[in-house]
Amino acid sequence: FRELLGYTVVEYPDRVDAFYAVLHPDDRPRLDAAVRAHLADRTPFSVEVRLRAADGRWRWFWNRGQAEWDADGRPIRMAGSLSDVTARHTAERQLRAVLEQLPGSAVLGFDREQRYTVAAGEILEICGFPAERLLGLRMPDVVGPEGAELLAPYYEAALAGRAHAGDLTVAGRVYHTRAVPLRDANGAVEGGLILSTDVTAERAATAD
Repeated sequence: FRELLGYTVVEYPDRVDAFYAVLHPDDRPRLDAAVRAHLADRTPFSVEVRLRAADGRWRWFWNRGQAEWDADGRPIRMAGSLSDVTARHTAERQLRAVLEQLPGSAVLGFDREQRYTVAAGEILEICGFPAERLLGLRMPDVVGPEGAELLAPYYEAALAGRAHAGDLTVAGRVYHTRAVPLRDANGAVEGGLILSTDVTAERAATAD
């Protein structure tokens, strides 16, 4: 892992405090909350944080882990992995900037737990899902059982490494929606991206 950040073993020894020394301070509360939830409630541990590389730049990493508990339910150890997802974050940031100039569209990025990592676009507001409130939430918890059933084919396809497209009708509007997988540097699927555009007028014209 230290090699991904460009540190030597002297600069980055095998100690927990070395990790926290390069962790972005704004991400510490979110990381600690995820660890507490995993150890106390056995909630899947999956969180993305920024780490300072040896060249001084911040890079994004997907941090996953799994604890082991003894017979009394006490956590005794925890193993995990880190994947560099900087490229995805850069692409998502650029996509948000483009999307802000495109009315009637939205983009949603999500991880393997269907937890939103990016949300932007005016149709989210129109549909009653303010973008800033979606980040960190899971799709089923946001849209409920009926909405989750409607959206499941898109999310499942993306997480299986396939694209999926179709029209969704929400509150009388028709949205052409496409899901695509997001992959890490090794080609493994780490999440997905949903692109949705209001095509109500186009579909009405075609029907006529």
